[in-house]
Amino acid sequence: MKEEINLLAPSVKTARNRQILWSRGNYIWRRVVLTLSIILIVLGVGYGLFSRNKHLFEVSLMKNLDTDTKTQQAVSTANEFLKRFETRVNDTRLWSPDIVDVLKVMPTDIQLTEINARESDGALIIMGVTPTRSSVVDFQRRLEKISWIRAVEAPLNNFATESSGSFTFTLFPKERKKI
Repeated sequence: MKEEINLLAPSVKTARNRQILWSRGNYIWRRVVLTLSIILIVLGVGYGLFSRNKHLFEVSLMKNLDTDTKTQQAVSTANEFLKRFETRVNDTRLWSPDIVDVLKVMPTDIQLTEINARESDGALIIMGVTPTRSSVVDFQRRLEKISWIRAVEAPLNNFATESSGSFTFTLFPKERKKI
């Protein structure tokens, strides 16, 4: 933030800064919710189109099915591809609803710099910066209380000094029941 001359009393200045931070936080929150909503809509439409096209593809294959081996191999290859694709779509974890829970428990003085999903083990990796290490400890405790989180891993450098700095958390989700 740019340095500025401020003639306000300290109590009014603090209230003004809170109001500015609250306004910025609400703006960011609305953008995150809008982005997550758009992602969910796009995923829903994509899955609907995939299901429709899969059905149309299967119907057209059945109409034109010959008994020769080339056609049978093509059908077999296509079915294997569709099964792998369907498995990938069904087994992919949607993080959009879960990220909202993480943002709700995040202390106000923490800024997230990166959120990544690791496909190999389904973990969510959160990186950010904070002015105090006590906020990192508080954030970890809050994350551990979220119902869908099985474990929270934090490297030791998250707690190395009392000064400000970056942090990383790896969130391991509980297994979700298949529908």
